[in-house]
Amino acid sequence: MGFRRFFLSFLLSAYFLFDVSTSSSSSLACNSNDLKALTGLSNCLGSLIAGWNSVASPDCCNWTGVTCDSSIVSGRRVVGLELGSRKLKGKICESLADLDQGIPKDLANCTSLHHLSFHGNYLSGSLPDGVFQLQNLRELHIQDNRFSGPLKNGIANLSNLVKLDISSNLFSVILPDAFGSLTRLEQFSASSNLFIGRLPRSVVNSPSLQMLVLKNNSLSGLINLSCSAMNLSQSWF
Repeated sequence: MGFRRFFLSFLLSAYFLFDVSTSSSSSLACNSNDLKALTGLSNCLGSLIAGWNSVASPDCCNWTGVTCDSSIVSGRRVVGLELGSRKLKGKICESLADLDQGIPKDLANCTSLHHLSFHGNYLSGSLPDGVFQLQNLRELHIQDNRFSGPLKNGIANLSNLVKLDISSNLFSVILPDAFGSLTRLEQFSASSNLFIGRLPRSVVNSPSLQMLVLKNNSLSGLINLSCSAMNLSQSWF
């Protein structure tokens, strides 16, 4: 009887330890939606991202250039993507069904993302709507690529944005009058693009903008800035 009790106790303890270990390791892995989004991104681009392999390392928080935050209530979430200067190529696809060498719309699944950088690559096409759904985004760096087309009104959704750099691309037509909701935006660089026309009121009247760089475009009209926080020594038109 004593042996049976001991054996039963041993089995229960072993099961408990295994269950705790499994739960612990599961909670430490990256969020499944984030993993899906990053895997889609990797598959969608026309070039491999070194250090990204869901088979060898299923925890995307260990991938190169990926930053996670385990303090978030919903679990370990991806909060930063630093993929600058990696010679990435391709267009931006709108969904995983359109694997035509780009960034999938499913990137919007990374809802906790704070920092997104693709600067210094060879990415082309327009930005997908999914990027404009990253409402926790604070920094967006996509300079030195080949992005083209208009900057969409969806930029207004990124109300937590502090730094925005879209310089040295092929963005064209007028800048959208959609910056009014970006009340935290401090730095905006859009130099060396193909923008035309006048600056929108939501830019020239921004209460938070400290640095504005717009040189090497085809803007027209007088620039009457009413940006109360701006340091003119750090701004170029």
